[in-house]
Amino acid sequence: RPFKFVVIDEFTADLDIFSRKRLFDYLTKECDERGASVLYTTHIFDQADSWATHICFMQLNKILSPLHCLATHEPYQAILARTGSERAMCPMYTLVLEELERQYRTQQSDIFLEDNQCLADVIMEQQGQELGADRHEHERAGDQTGWVSGRLTRQLRKSEEEVQRAARMKKTKLLAEAAQQKETPEVAAMEQ
Repeated sequence: RPFKFVVIDEFTADLDIFSRKRLFDYLTKECDERGASVLYTTHIFDQADSWATHICFMQLNKILSPLHCLATHEPYQAILARTGSERAMCPMYTLVLEELERQYRTQQSDIFLEDNQCLADVIMEQQGQELGADRHEHERAGDQTGWVSGRLTRQLRKSEEEVQRAARMKKTKLLAEAAQQKETPEVAAMEQ
């Protein structure tokens, strides 16, 4: 359906590379023919280099950065100009990673102690220092976390069987009591 502006949030995460390319080709055609705009949020950067014209970053404080035109954005152009072993195979990924590292270094400078420290190592170390009480969060949350064991079907079947067994036992007991009450008057009559 024709559009002037569309917001797509992580839509291509479940698409294979061919479907993703066809979607980007379609969006490019729509933008060119109709003057439409697409706001596309993602963490998957393959093909974004050949498709995106502008970029903005969600900053650590959850405020959006200014909108940058990729054709004139100096950090992106510097990444594209790299050669040899410094060449970026996915320039958009490199741009986002370096922007995140810059944000962590400036806004959370106390967690980067070494110049060559990897962002993932810093984040893992930071998470490892969380309060000790947080380690029991999973137990407190119980089944509210969305995680279920692979044995869920067996567990549900077993509890359903227990309910059915209890119902059968109750029915059997009631039938036995009813039968005993019927026999009791006859026995009493025989004894007289």
